[in-house]
Amino acid sequence: VMDDLSKPSGLSVTLIEKAGFVGGDTMLSGGVRYYYDDETGAYDDAWAEACLEKEKAALAASMELEFNEEFMKNEILVNPIANKLMADMGVKDEDAWGYRQFVPSDDYVDPKWSGSYFAYVVGPYIENSNIDLRLNTAATKLVTDDNGAVIGVEVKDLEGTYTIYAKKVILATGGFAQNSELIEKYAPEFTEGITFASGTNDGDGIVMLEEVNADIIGDKMMGHIGADGNFGARPDYGGAVYYGWNTHPFVNMNGERFTDEGK
Repeated sequence: VMDDLSKPSGLSVTLIEKAGFVGGDTMLSGGVRYYYDDETGAYDDAWAEACLEKEKAALAASMELEFNEEFMKNEILVNPIANKLMADMGVKDEDAWGYRQFVPSDDYVDPKWSGSYFAYVVGPYIENSNIDLRLNTAATKLVTDDNGAVIGVEVKDLEGTYTIYAKKVILATGGFAQNSELIEKYAPEFTEGITFASGTNDGDGIVMLEEVNADIIGDKMMGHIGADGNFGARPDYGGAVYYGWNTHPFVNMNGERFTDEGK
């Protein structure tokens, strides 16, 4: 199965990015790689089914929605291929856990794994592939046929607007951390929180889905570990005491707490 999925698909792929570079929030992330591993090396359908059952057992207690078995199984099958591709691009496994920015300098040893380093290497990879990468190109509307099926997307670039038609449209637009109205609507418990996200993370994908009456699902999870253009990669505050994932008080350079860390 793994060999079949890793073969070139022959599909024509167009990737649009509204920023002038690839990366987005990935550039602000520390870098955690997720593995579905198979010690036997088979990576076959039976292995994928076993992984699926383990995932269902682990997530069942916190699931509010019906488990999408087909989607998760496909993700399991693709996972080792994606990890091999990243390894081939030079993204290594060492120090795969940790919140560190890629800052090239004479006194900094780069761990070869962080969100920023991944964006650093995947950009040239895309440019040298058969993918039609269009930067500074924002999706503005999903195009549907008479039956409501999505058949393309309207976009706007630096020169004007046009439509891209496609057999499949995949939204990878991130969340809405920079959109206060959507936070109030979908995650009101975060309205007073500090935002760590790229400026392009404004929920435009959510808005386009609303316009075609798609179901908006999810657990409204929003992370607050990271840095952005407002706070910088080395902000003047930090965690005073760390006792687990997302459980530490933030203090400023004077040692004063300044926010509700639960939000």
